[in-house]
Amino acid sequence: MKKAAAIICTIVIFAFSLIGCGDKDTVAYNLKLNVSSGEVAESFDTHGGFNGDGATFAKIKFSDDSALAQIENNNVWTPLPSDETVQALLYGDYSGFVCDENGNSLIPEIKNGYSMLIDKQDDSLTNMLERASLNFVLGVYDTDTNTLYYYELDT
Repeated sequence: MKKAAAIICTIVIFAFSLIGCGDKDTVAYNLKLNVSSGEVAESFDTHGGFNGDGATFAKIKFSDDSALAQIENNNVWTPLPSDETVQALLYGDYSGFVCDENGNSLIPEIKNGYSMLIDKQDDSLTNMLERASLNFVLGVYDTDTNTLYYYELDT
């Protein structure tokens, strides 16, 4: 009985230790950035259920421009203003996708920075906003505040 209790305690401690680093690990993996020097200011993850649908959001603040140096050396990130698809997801007719439960935008309007959009259904981003379901990762970096915004949606 003591052995079983010790195993359960070990599993619980391990699971809780993963919760704290999960946000940064997910962001780092999907955006191909080292975000270890940043601090998670806000985050949530609603993925769950049978199909794993949901949204993940993280706001990571940096005290220096270490993330910016990586972004500027990565040709997948594009300078703002973003293309029409990113603009529509963030601030246009489709802005409801990148918002909280009250419909407020999670990512403020950013003047200076970079964005990156990964369509998990089709690499070409062709007609992405016309589909019945969306599965994408969106990264936006604000160079004025050294803040990285991460949003992932699976519908």
